[in-house]
Amino acid sequence: MRLTYIPPLILLSLLSLFLSLAEPLRSCDPNRDLALQDVSPVEGPPATGSNATDGRPADPDASAATTHCQNCANIKRVKPRFNGHCHPARSRGRMASHNCGNKGGRSYLCVRDGVAYCYSRQLSKLRMENGECFV
Repeated sequence: MRLTYIPPLILLSLLSLFLSLAEPLRSCDPNRDLALQDVSPVEGPPATGSNATDGRPADPDASAATTHCQNCANIKRVKPRFNGHCHPARSRGRMASHNCGNKGGRSYLCVRDGVAYCYSRQLSKLRMENGECFV
């Protein structure tokens, strides 16, 4: 049996390809429900980066940061967990949350880390980009 020489660069490339495929895939499509948790249509994920004692952000600039949603498609099916909010028939397309609020939007869908979140509170204060707007 004859062994052939495989250059180390090719071996490293194959290893990195294997590791990237072995990680769990996360979707930016709200139609693929990869999340195992339900999120209230009014609340989002738990706030991160805040002081437990007084509720102020740990980083003073954290409250001014803009969240970039990972939406890559408009929602196509009604999701019962959103309680009537973020209904596909009332979609106005993707835009920033403040533009959604200015155009009469009442709810906003943002996909982050493979989980779709539907917000129905003051949209102009959400500070989100590239989400889907609903009236």
